[in-house]
Amino acid sequence: MKKKLLITICLIILVSLLFILFVNLEKKQLKTEVNDYLLQNGYKTSDIMSINTFFGRMPFFSARVVFTDEENVEYFYLKDSGEIKQFSTPLVNGSRNYNDKNQDFKHLEK
Repeated sequence: MKKKLLITICLIILVSLLFILFVNLEKKQLKTEVNDYLLQNGYKTSDIMSINTFFGRMPFFSARVVFTDEENVEYFYLKDSGEIKQFSTPLVNGSRNYNDKNQDFKHLEK
């Protein structure tokens, strides 16, 4: 009985560690791919203030990008069908409220 319990606990720990490893690798890969996408589309490394990746509900993995010339605006990217795409309305000052659709965002992809 104790042996089965020990095996079950070890399996749970192993699966948990593998899941954490998978999530971290996917986040790191998405960050690299978003950075490469931005550089291929004419941005310089100095134009990008930060790229942070997240694991969430839907999409499961996304990246939040802040550009140096628009520090108060967050742009969101995801990988869809093998391509990096910008999605969602940019957010201002970390607000979770959608912004005025008429506002001009410097890095909004059409």
